[in-house]
Amino acid sequence: SQSRYITLVVYVYQLLFLYFIFIFFRQHSFKNYKIRTLNNRWGVGLIFITILFFLFNRITGAGLAGTEFSFNTSNPINIFFVLTQPDLLFLLIAPFLASSRLFWVATIIYFFSMLSRGWMGSVLIVFLIYLIRYYPVHVKLKSLVYFISLVLMVFLLLPILDALKWGMRLGLSLSDIFKQVFNSNYWEVLFTVLDSVVSRFQNINYAAYTLENREFFLNSLLNGDFSWFFQNGIFYSTFCKISECPIDFNVFAAEKIYGTVGLSWNIDPGLSGWSSIFGFFSILFIGFSAFFLWISFHFFAKVYGNKGILLISVFSLLYFYHGWLNAFFNMIIYGFFLYFLFRLKSFKF
Repeated sequence: SQSRYITLVVYVYQLLFLYFIFIFFRQHSFKNYKIRTLNNRWGVGLIFITILFFLFNRITGAGLAGTEFSFNTSNPINIFFVLTQPDLLFLLIAPFLASSRLFWVATIIYFFSMLSRGWMGSVLIVFLIYLIRYYPVHVKLKSLVYFISLVLMVFLLLPILDALKWGMRLGLSLSDIFKQVFNSNYWEVLFTVLDSVVSRFQNINYAAYTLENREFFLNSLLNGDFSWFFQNGIFYSTFCKISECPIDFNVFAAEKIYGTVGLSWNIDPGLSGWSSIFGFFSILFIGFSAFFLWISFHFFAKVYGNKGILLISVFSLLYFYHGWLNAFFNMIIYGFFLYFLFRLKSFKF
């Protein structure tokens, strides 16, 4: 049937992109690269800018997930944070810090900063950054007990974390948030949240919908109703501050599926969704994706070493594969920017 054909095509697309990421990881993971470590100045700088960003967001209400907050006038402090991207700097600096103490201080501040803005994904990101920094993680009986206990604790705290996410987005007080949690069926909410978390990382339904409505999405793209896949990253975002730009594909797809215009959230049809739009010419998009991944892996391996391979591999799956291209492009752009800083004598490791 038609639905089975669509599902099969999308599934093949997904396997293909997963294969690319796996192949590039395998090609680089068995080579010995220079070990990268960053000295205390980088750790102190990261902590300083993360604290400033946390305070700025708490005072102004900016950066809150799921809202349409924007400054009515040009705000120089906001422009500074838009350009420096403190959340992204954490990903690029924290895994390579020489000081474990500075790493944990920066991580805790980052975690609460993200959570205060309604981003529950901070739990996953902190866990991944921890694994990258301390790779290879040696599993002993004692550490295994700690690890299992931590996973179980996070699992049991899912309803509270989810309530904090939505409570922060809605501006509720902590007392109101906890009242809502404990006045509900905790176990029922737990499995509802777990299902929501798992669903967030599968996008085959969205990609299949895109393929099913390929002509509509292709015509909309050609008409300029949403931006192309290469129109992402800090340079394009900066351009859009001074010029009107079409909305992102992920937002456009969400508006189409849910029939609501002006959404402040999005879905993730991913690379499979983009491939579905182009039909026969998807081979060009697939080629672009493979080439871009090759450059990214090669660069992070040469500059950031073996931990850099782990970093780009993880976020190729988390960002690039799921079609969060703006975040992934910025990771590459800021990776290059930091590389040039590393080369300066005044920014020695």
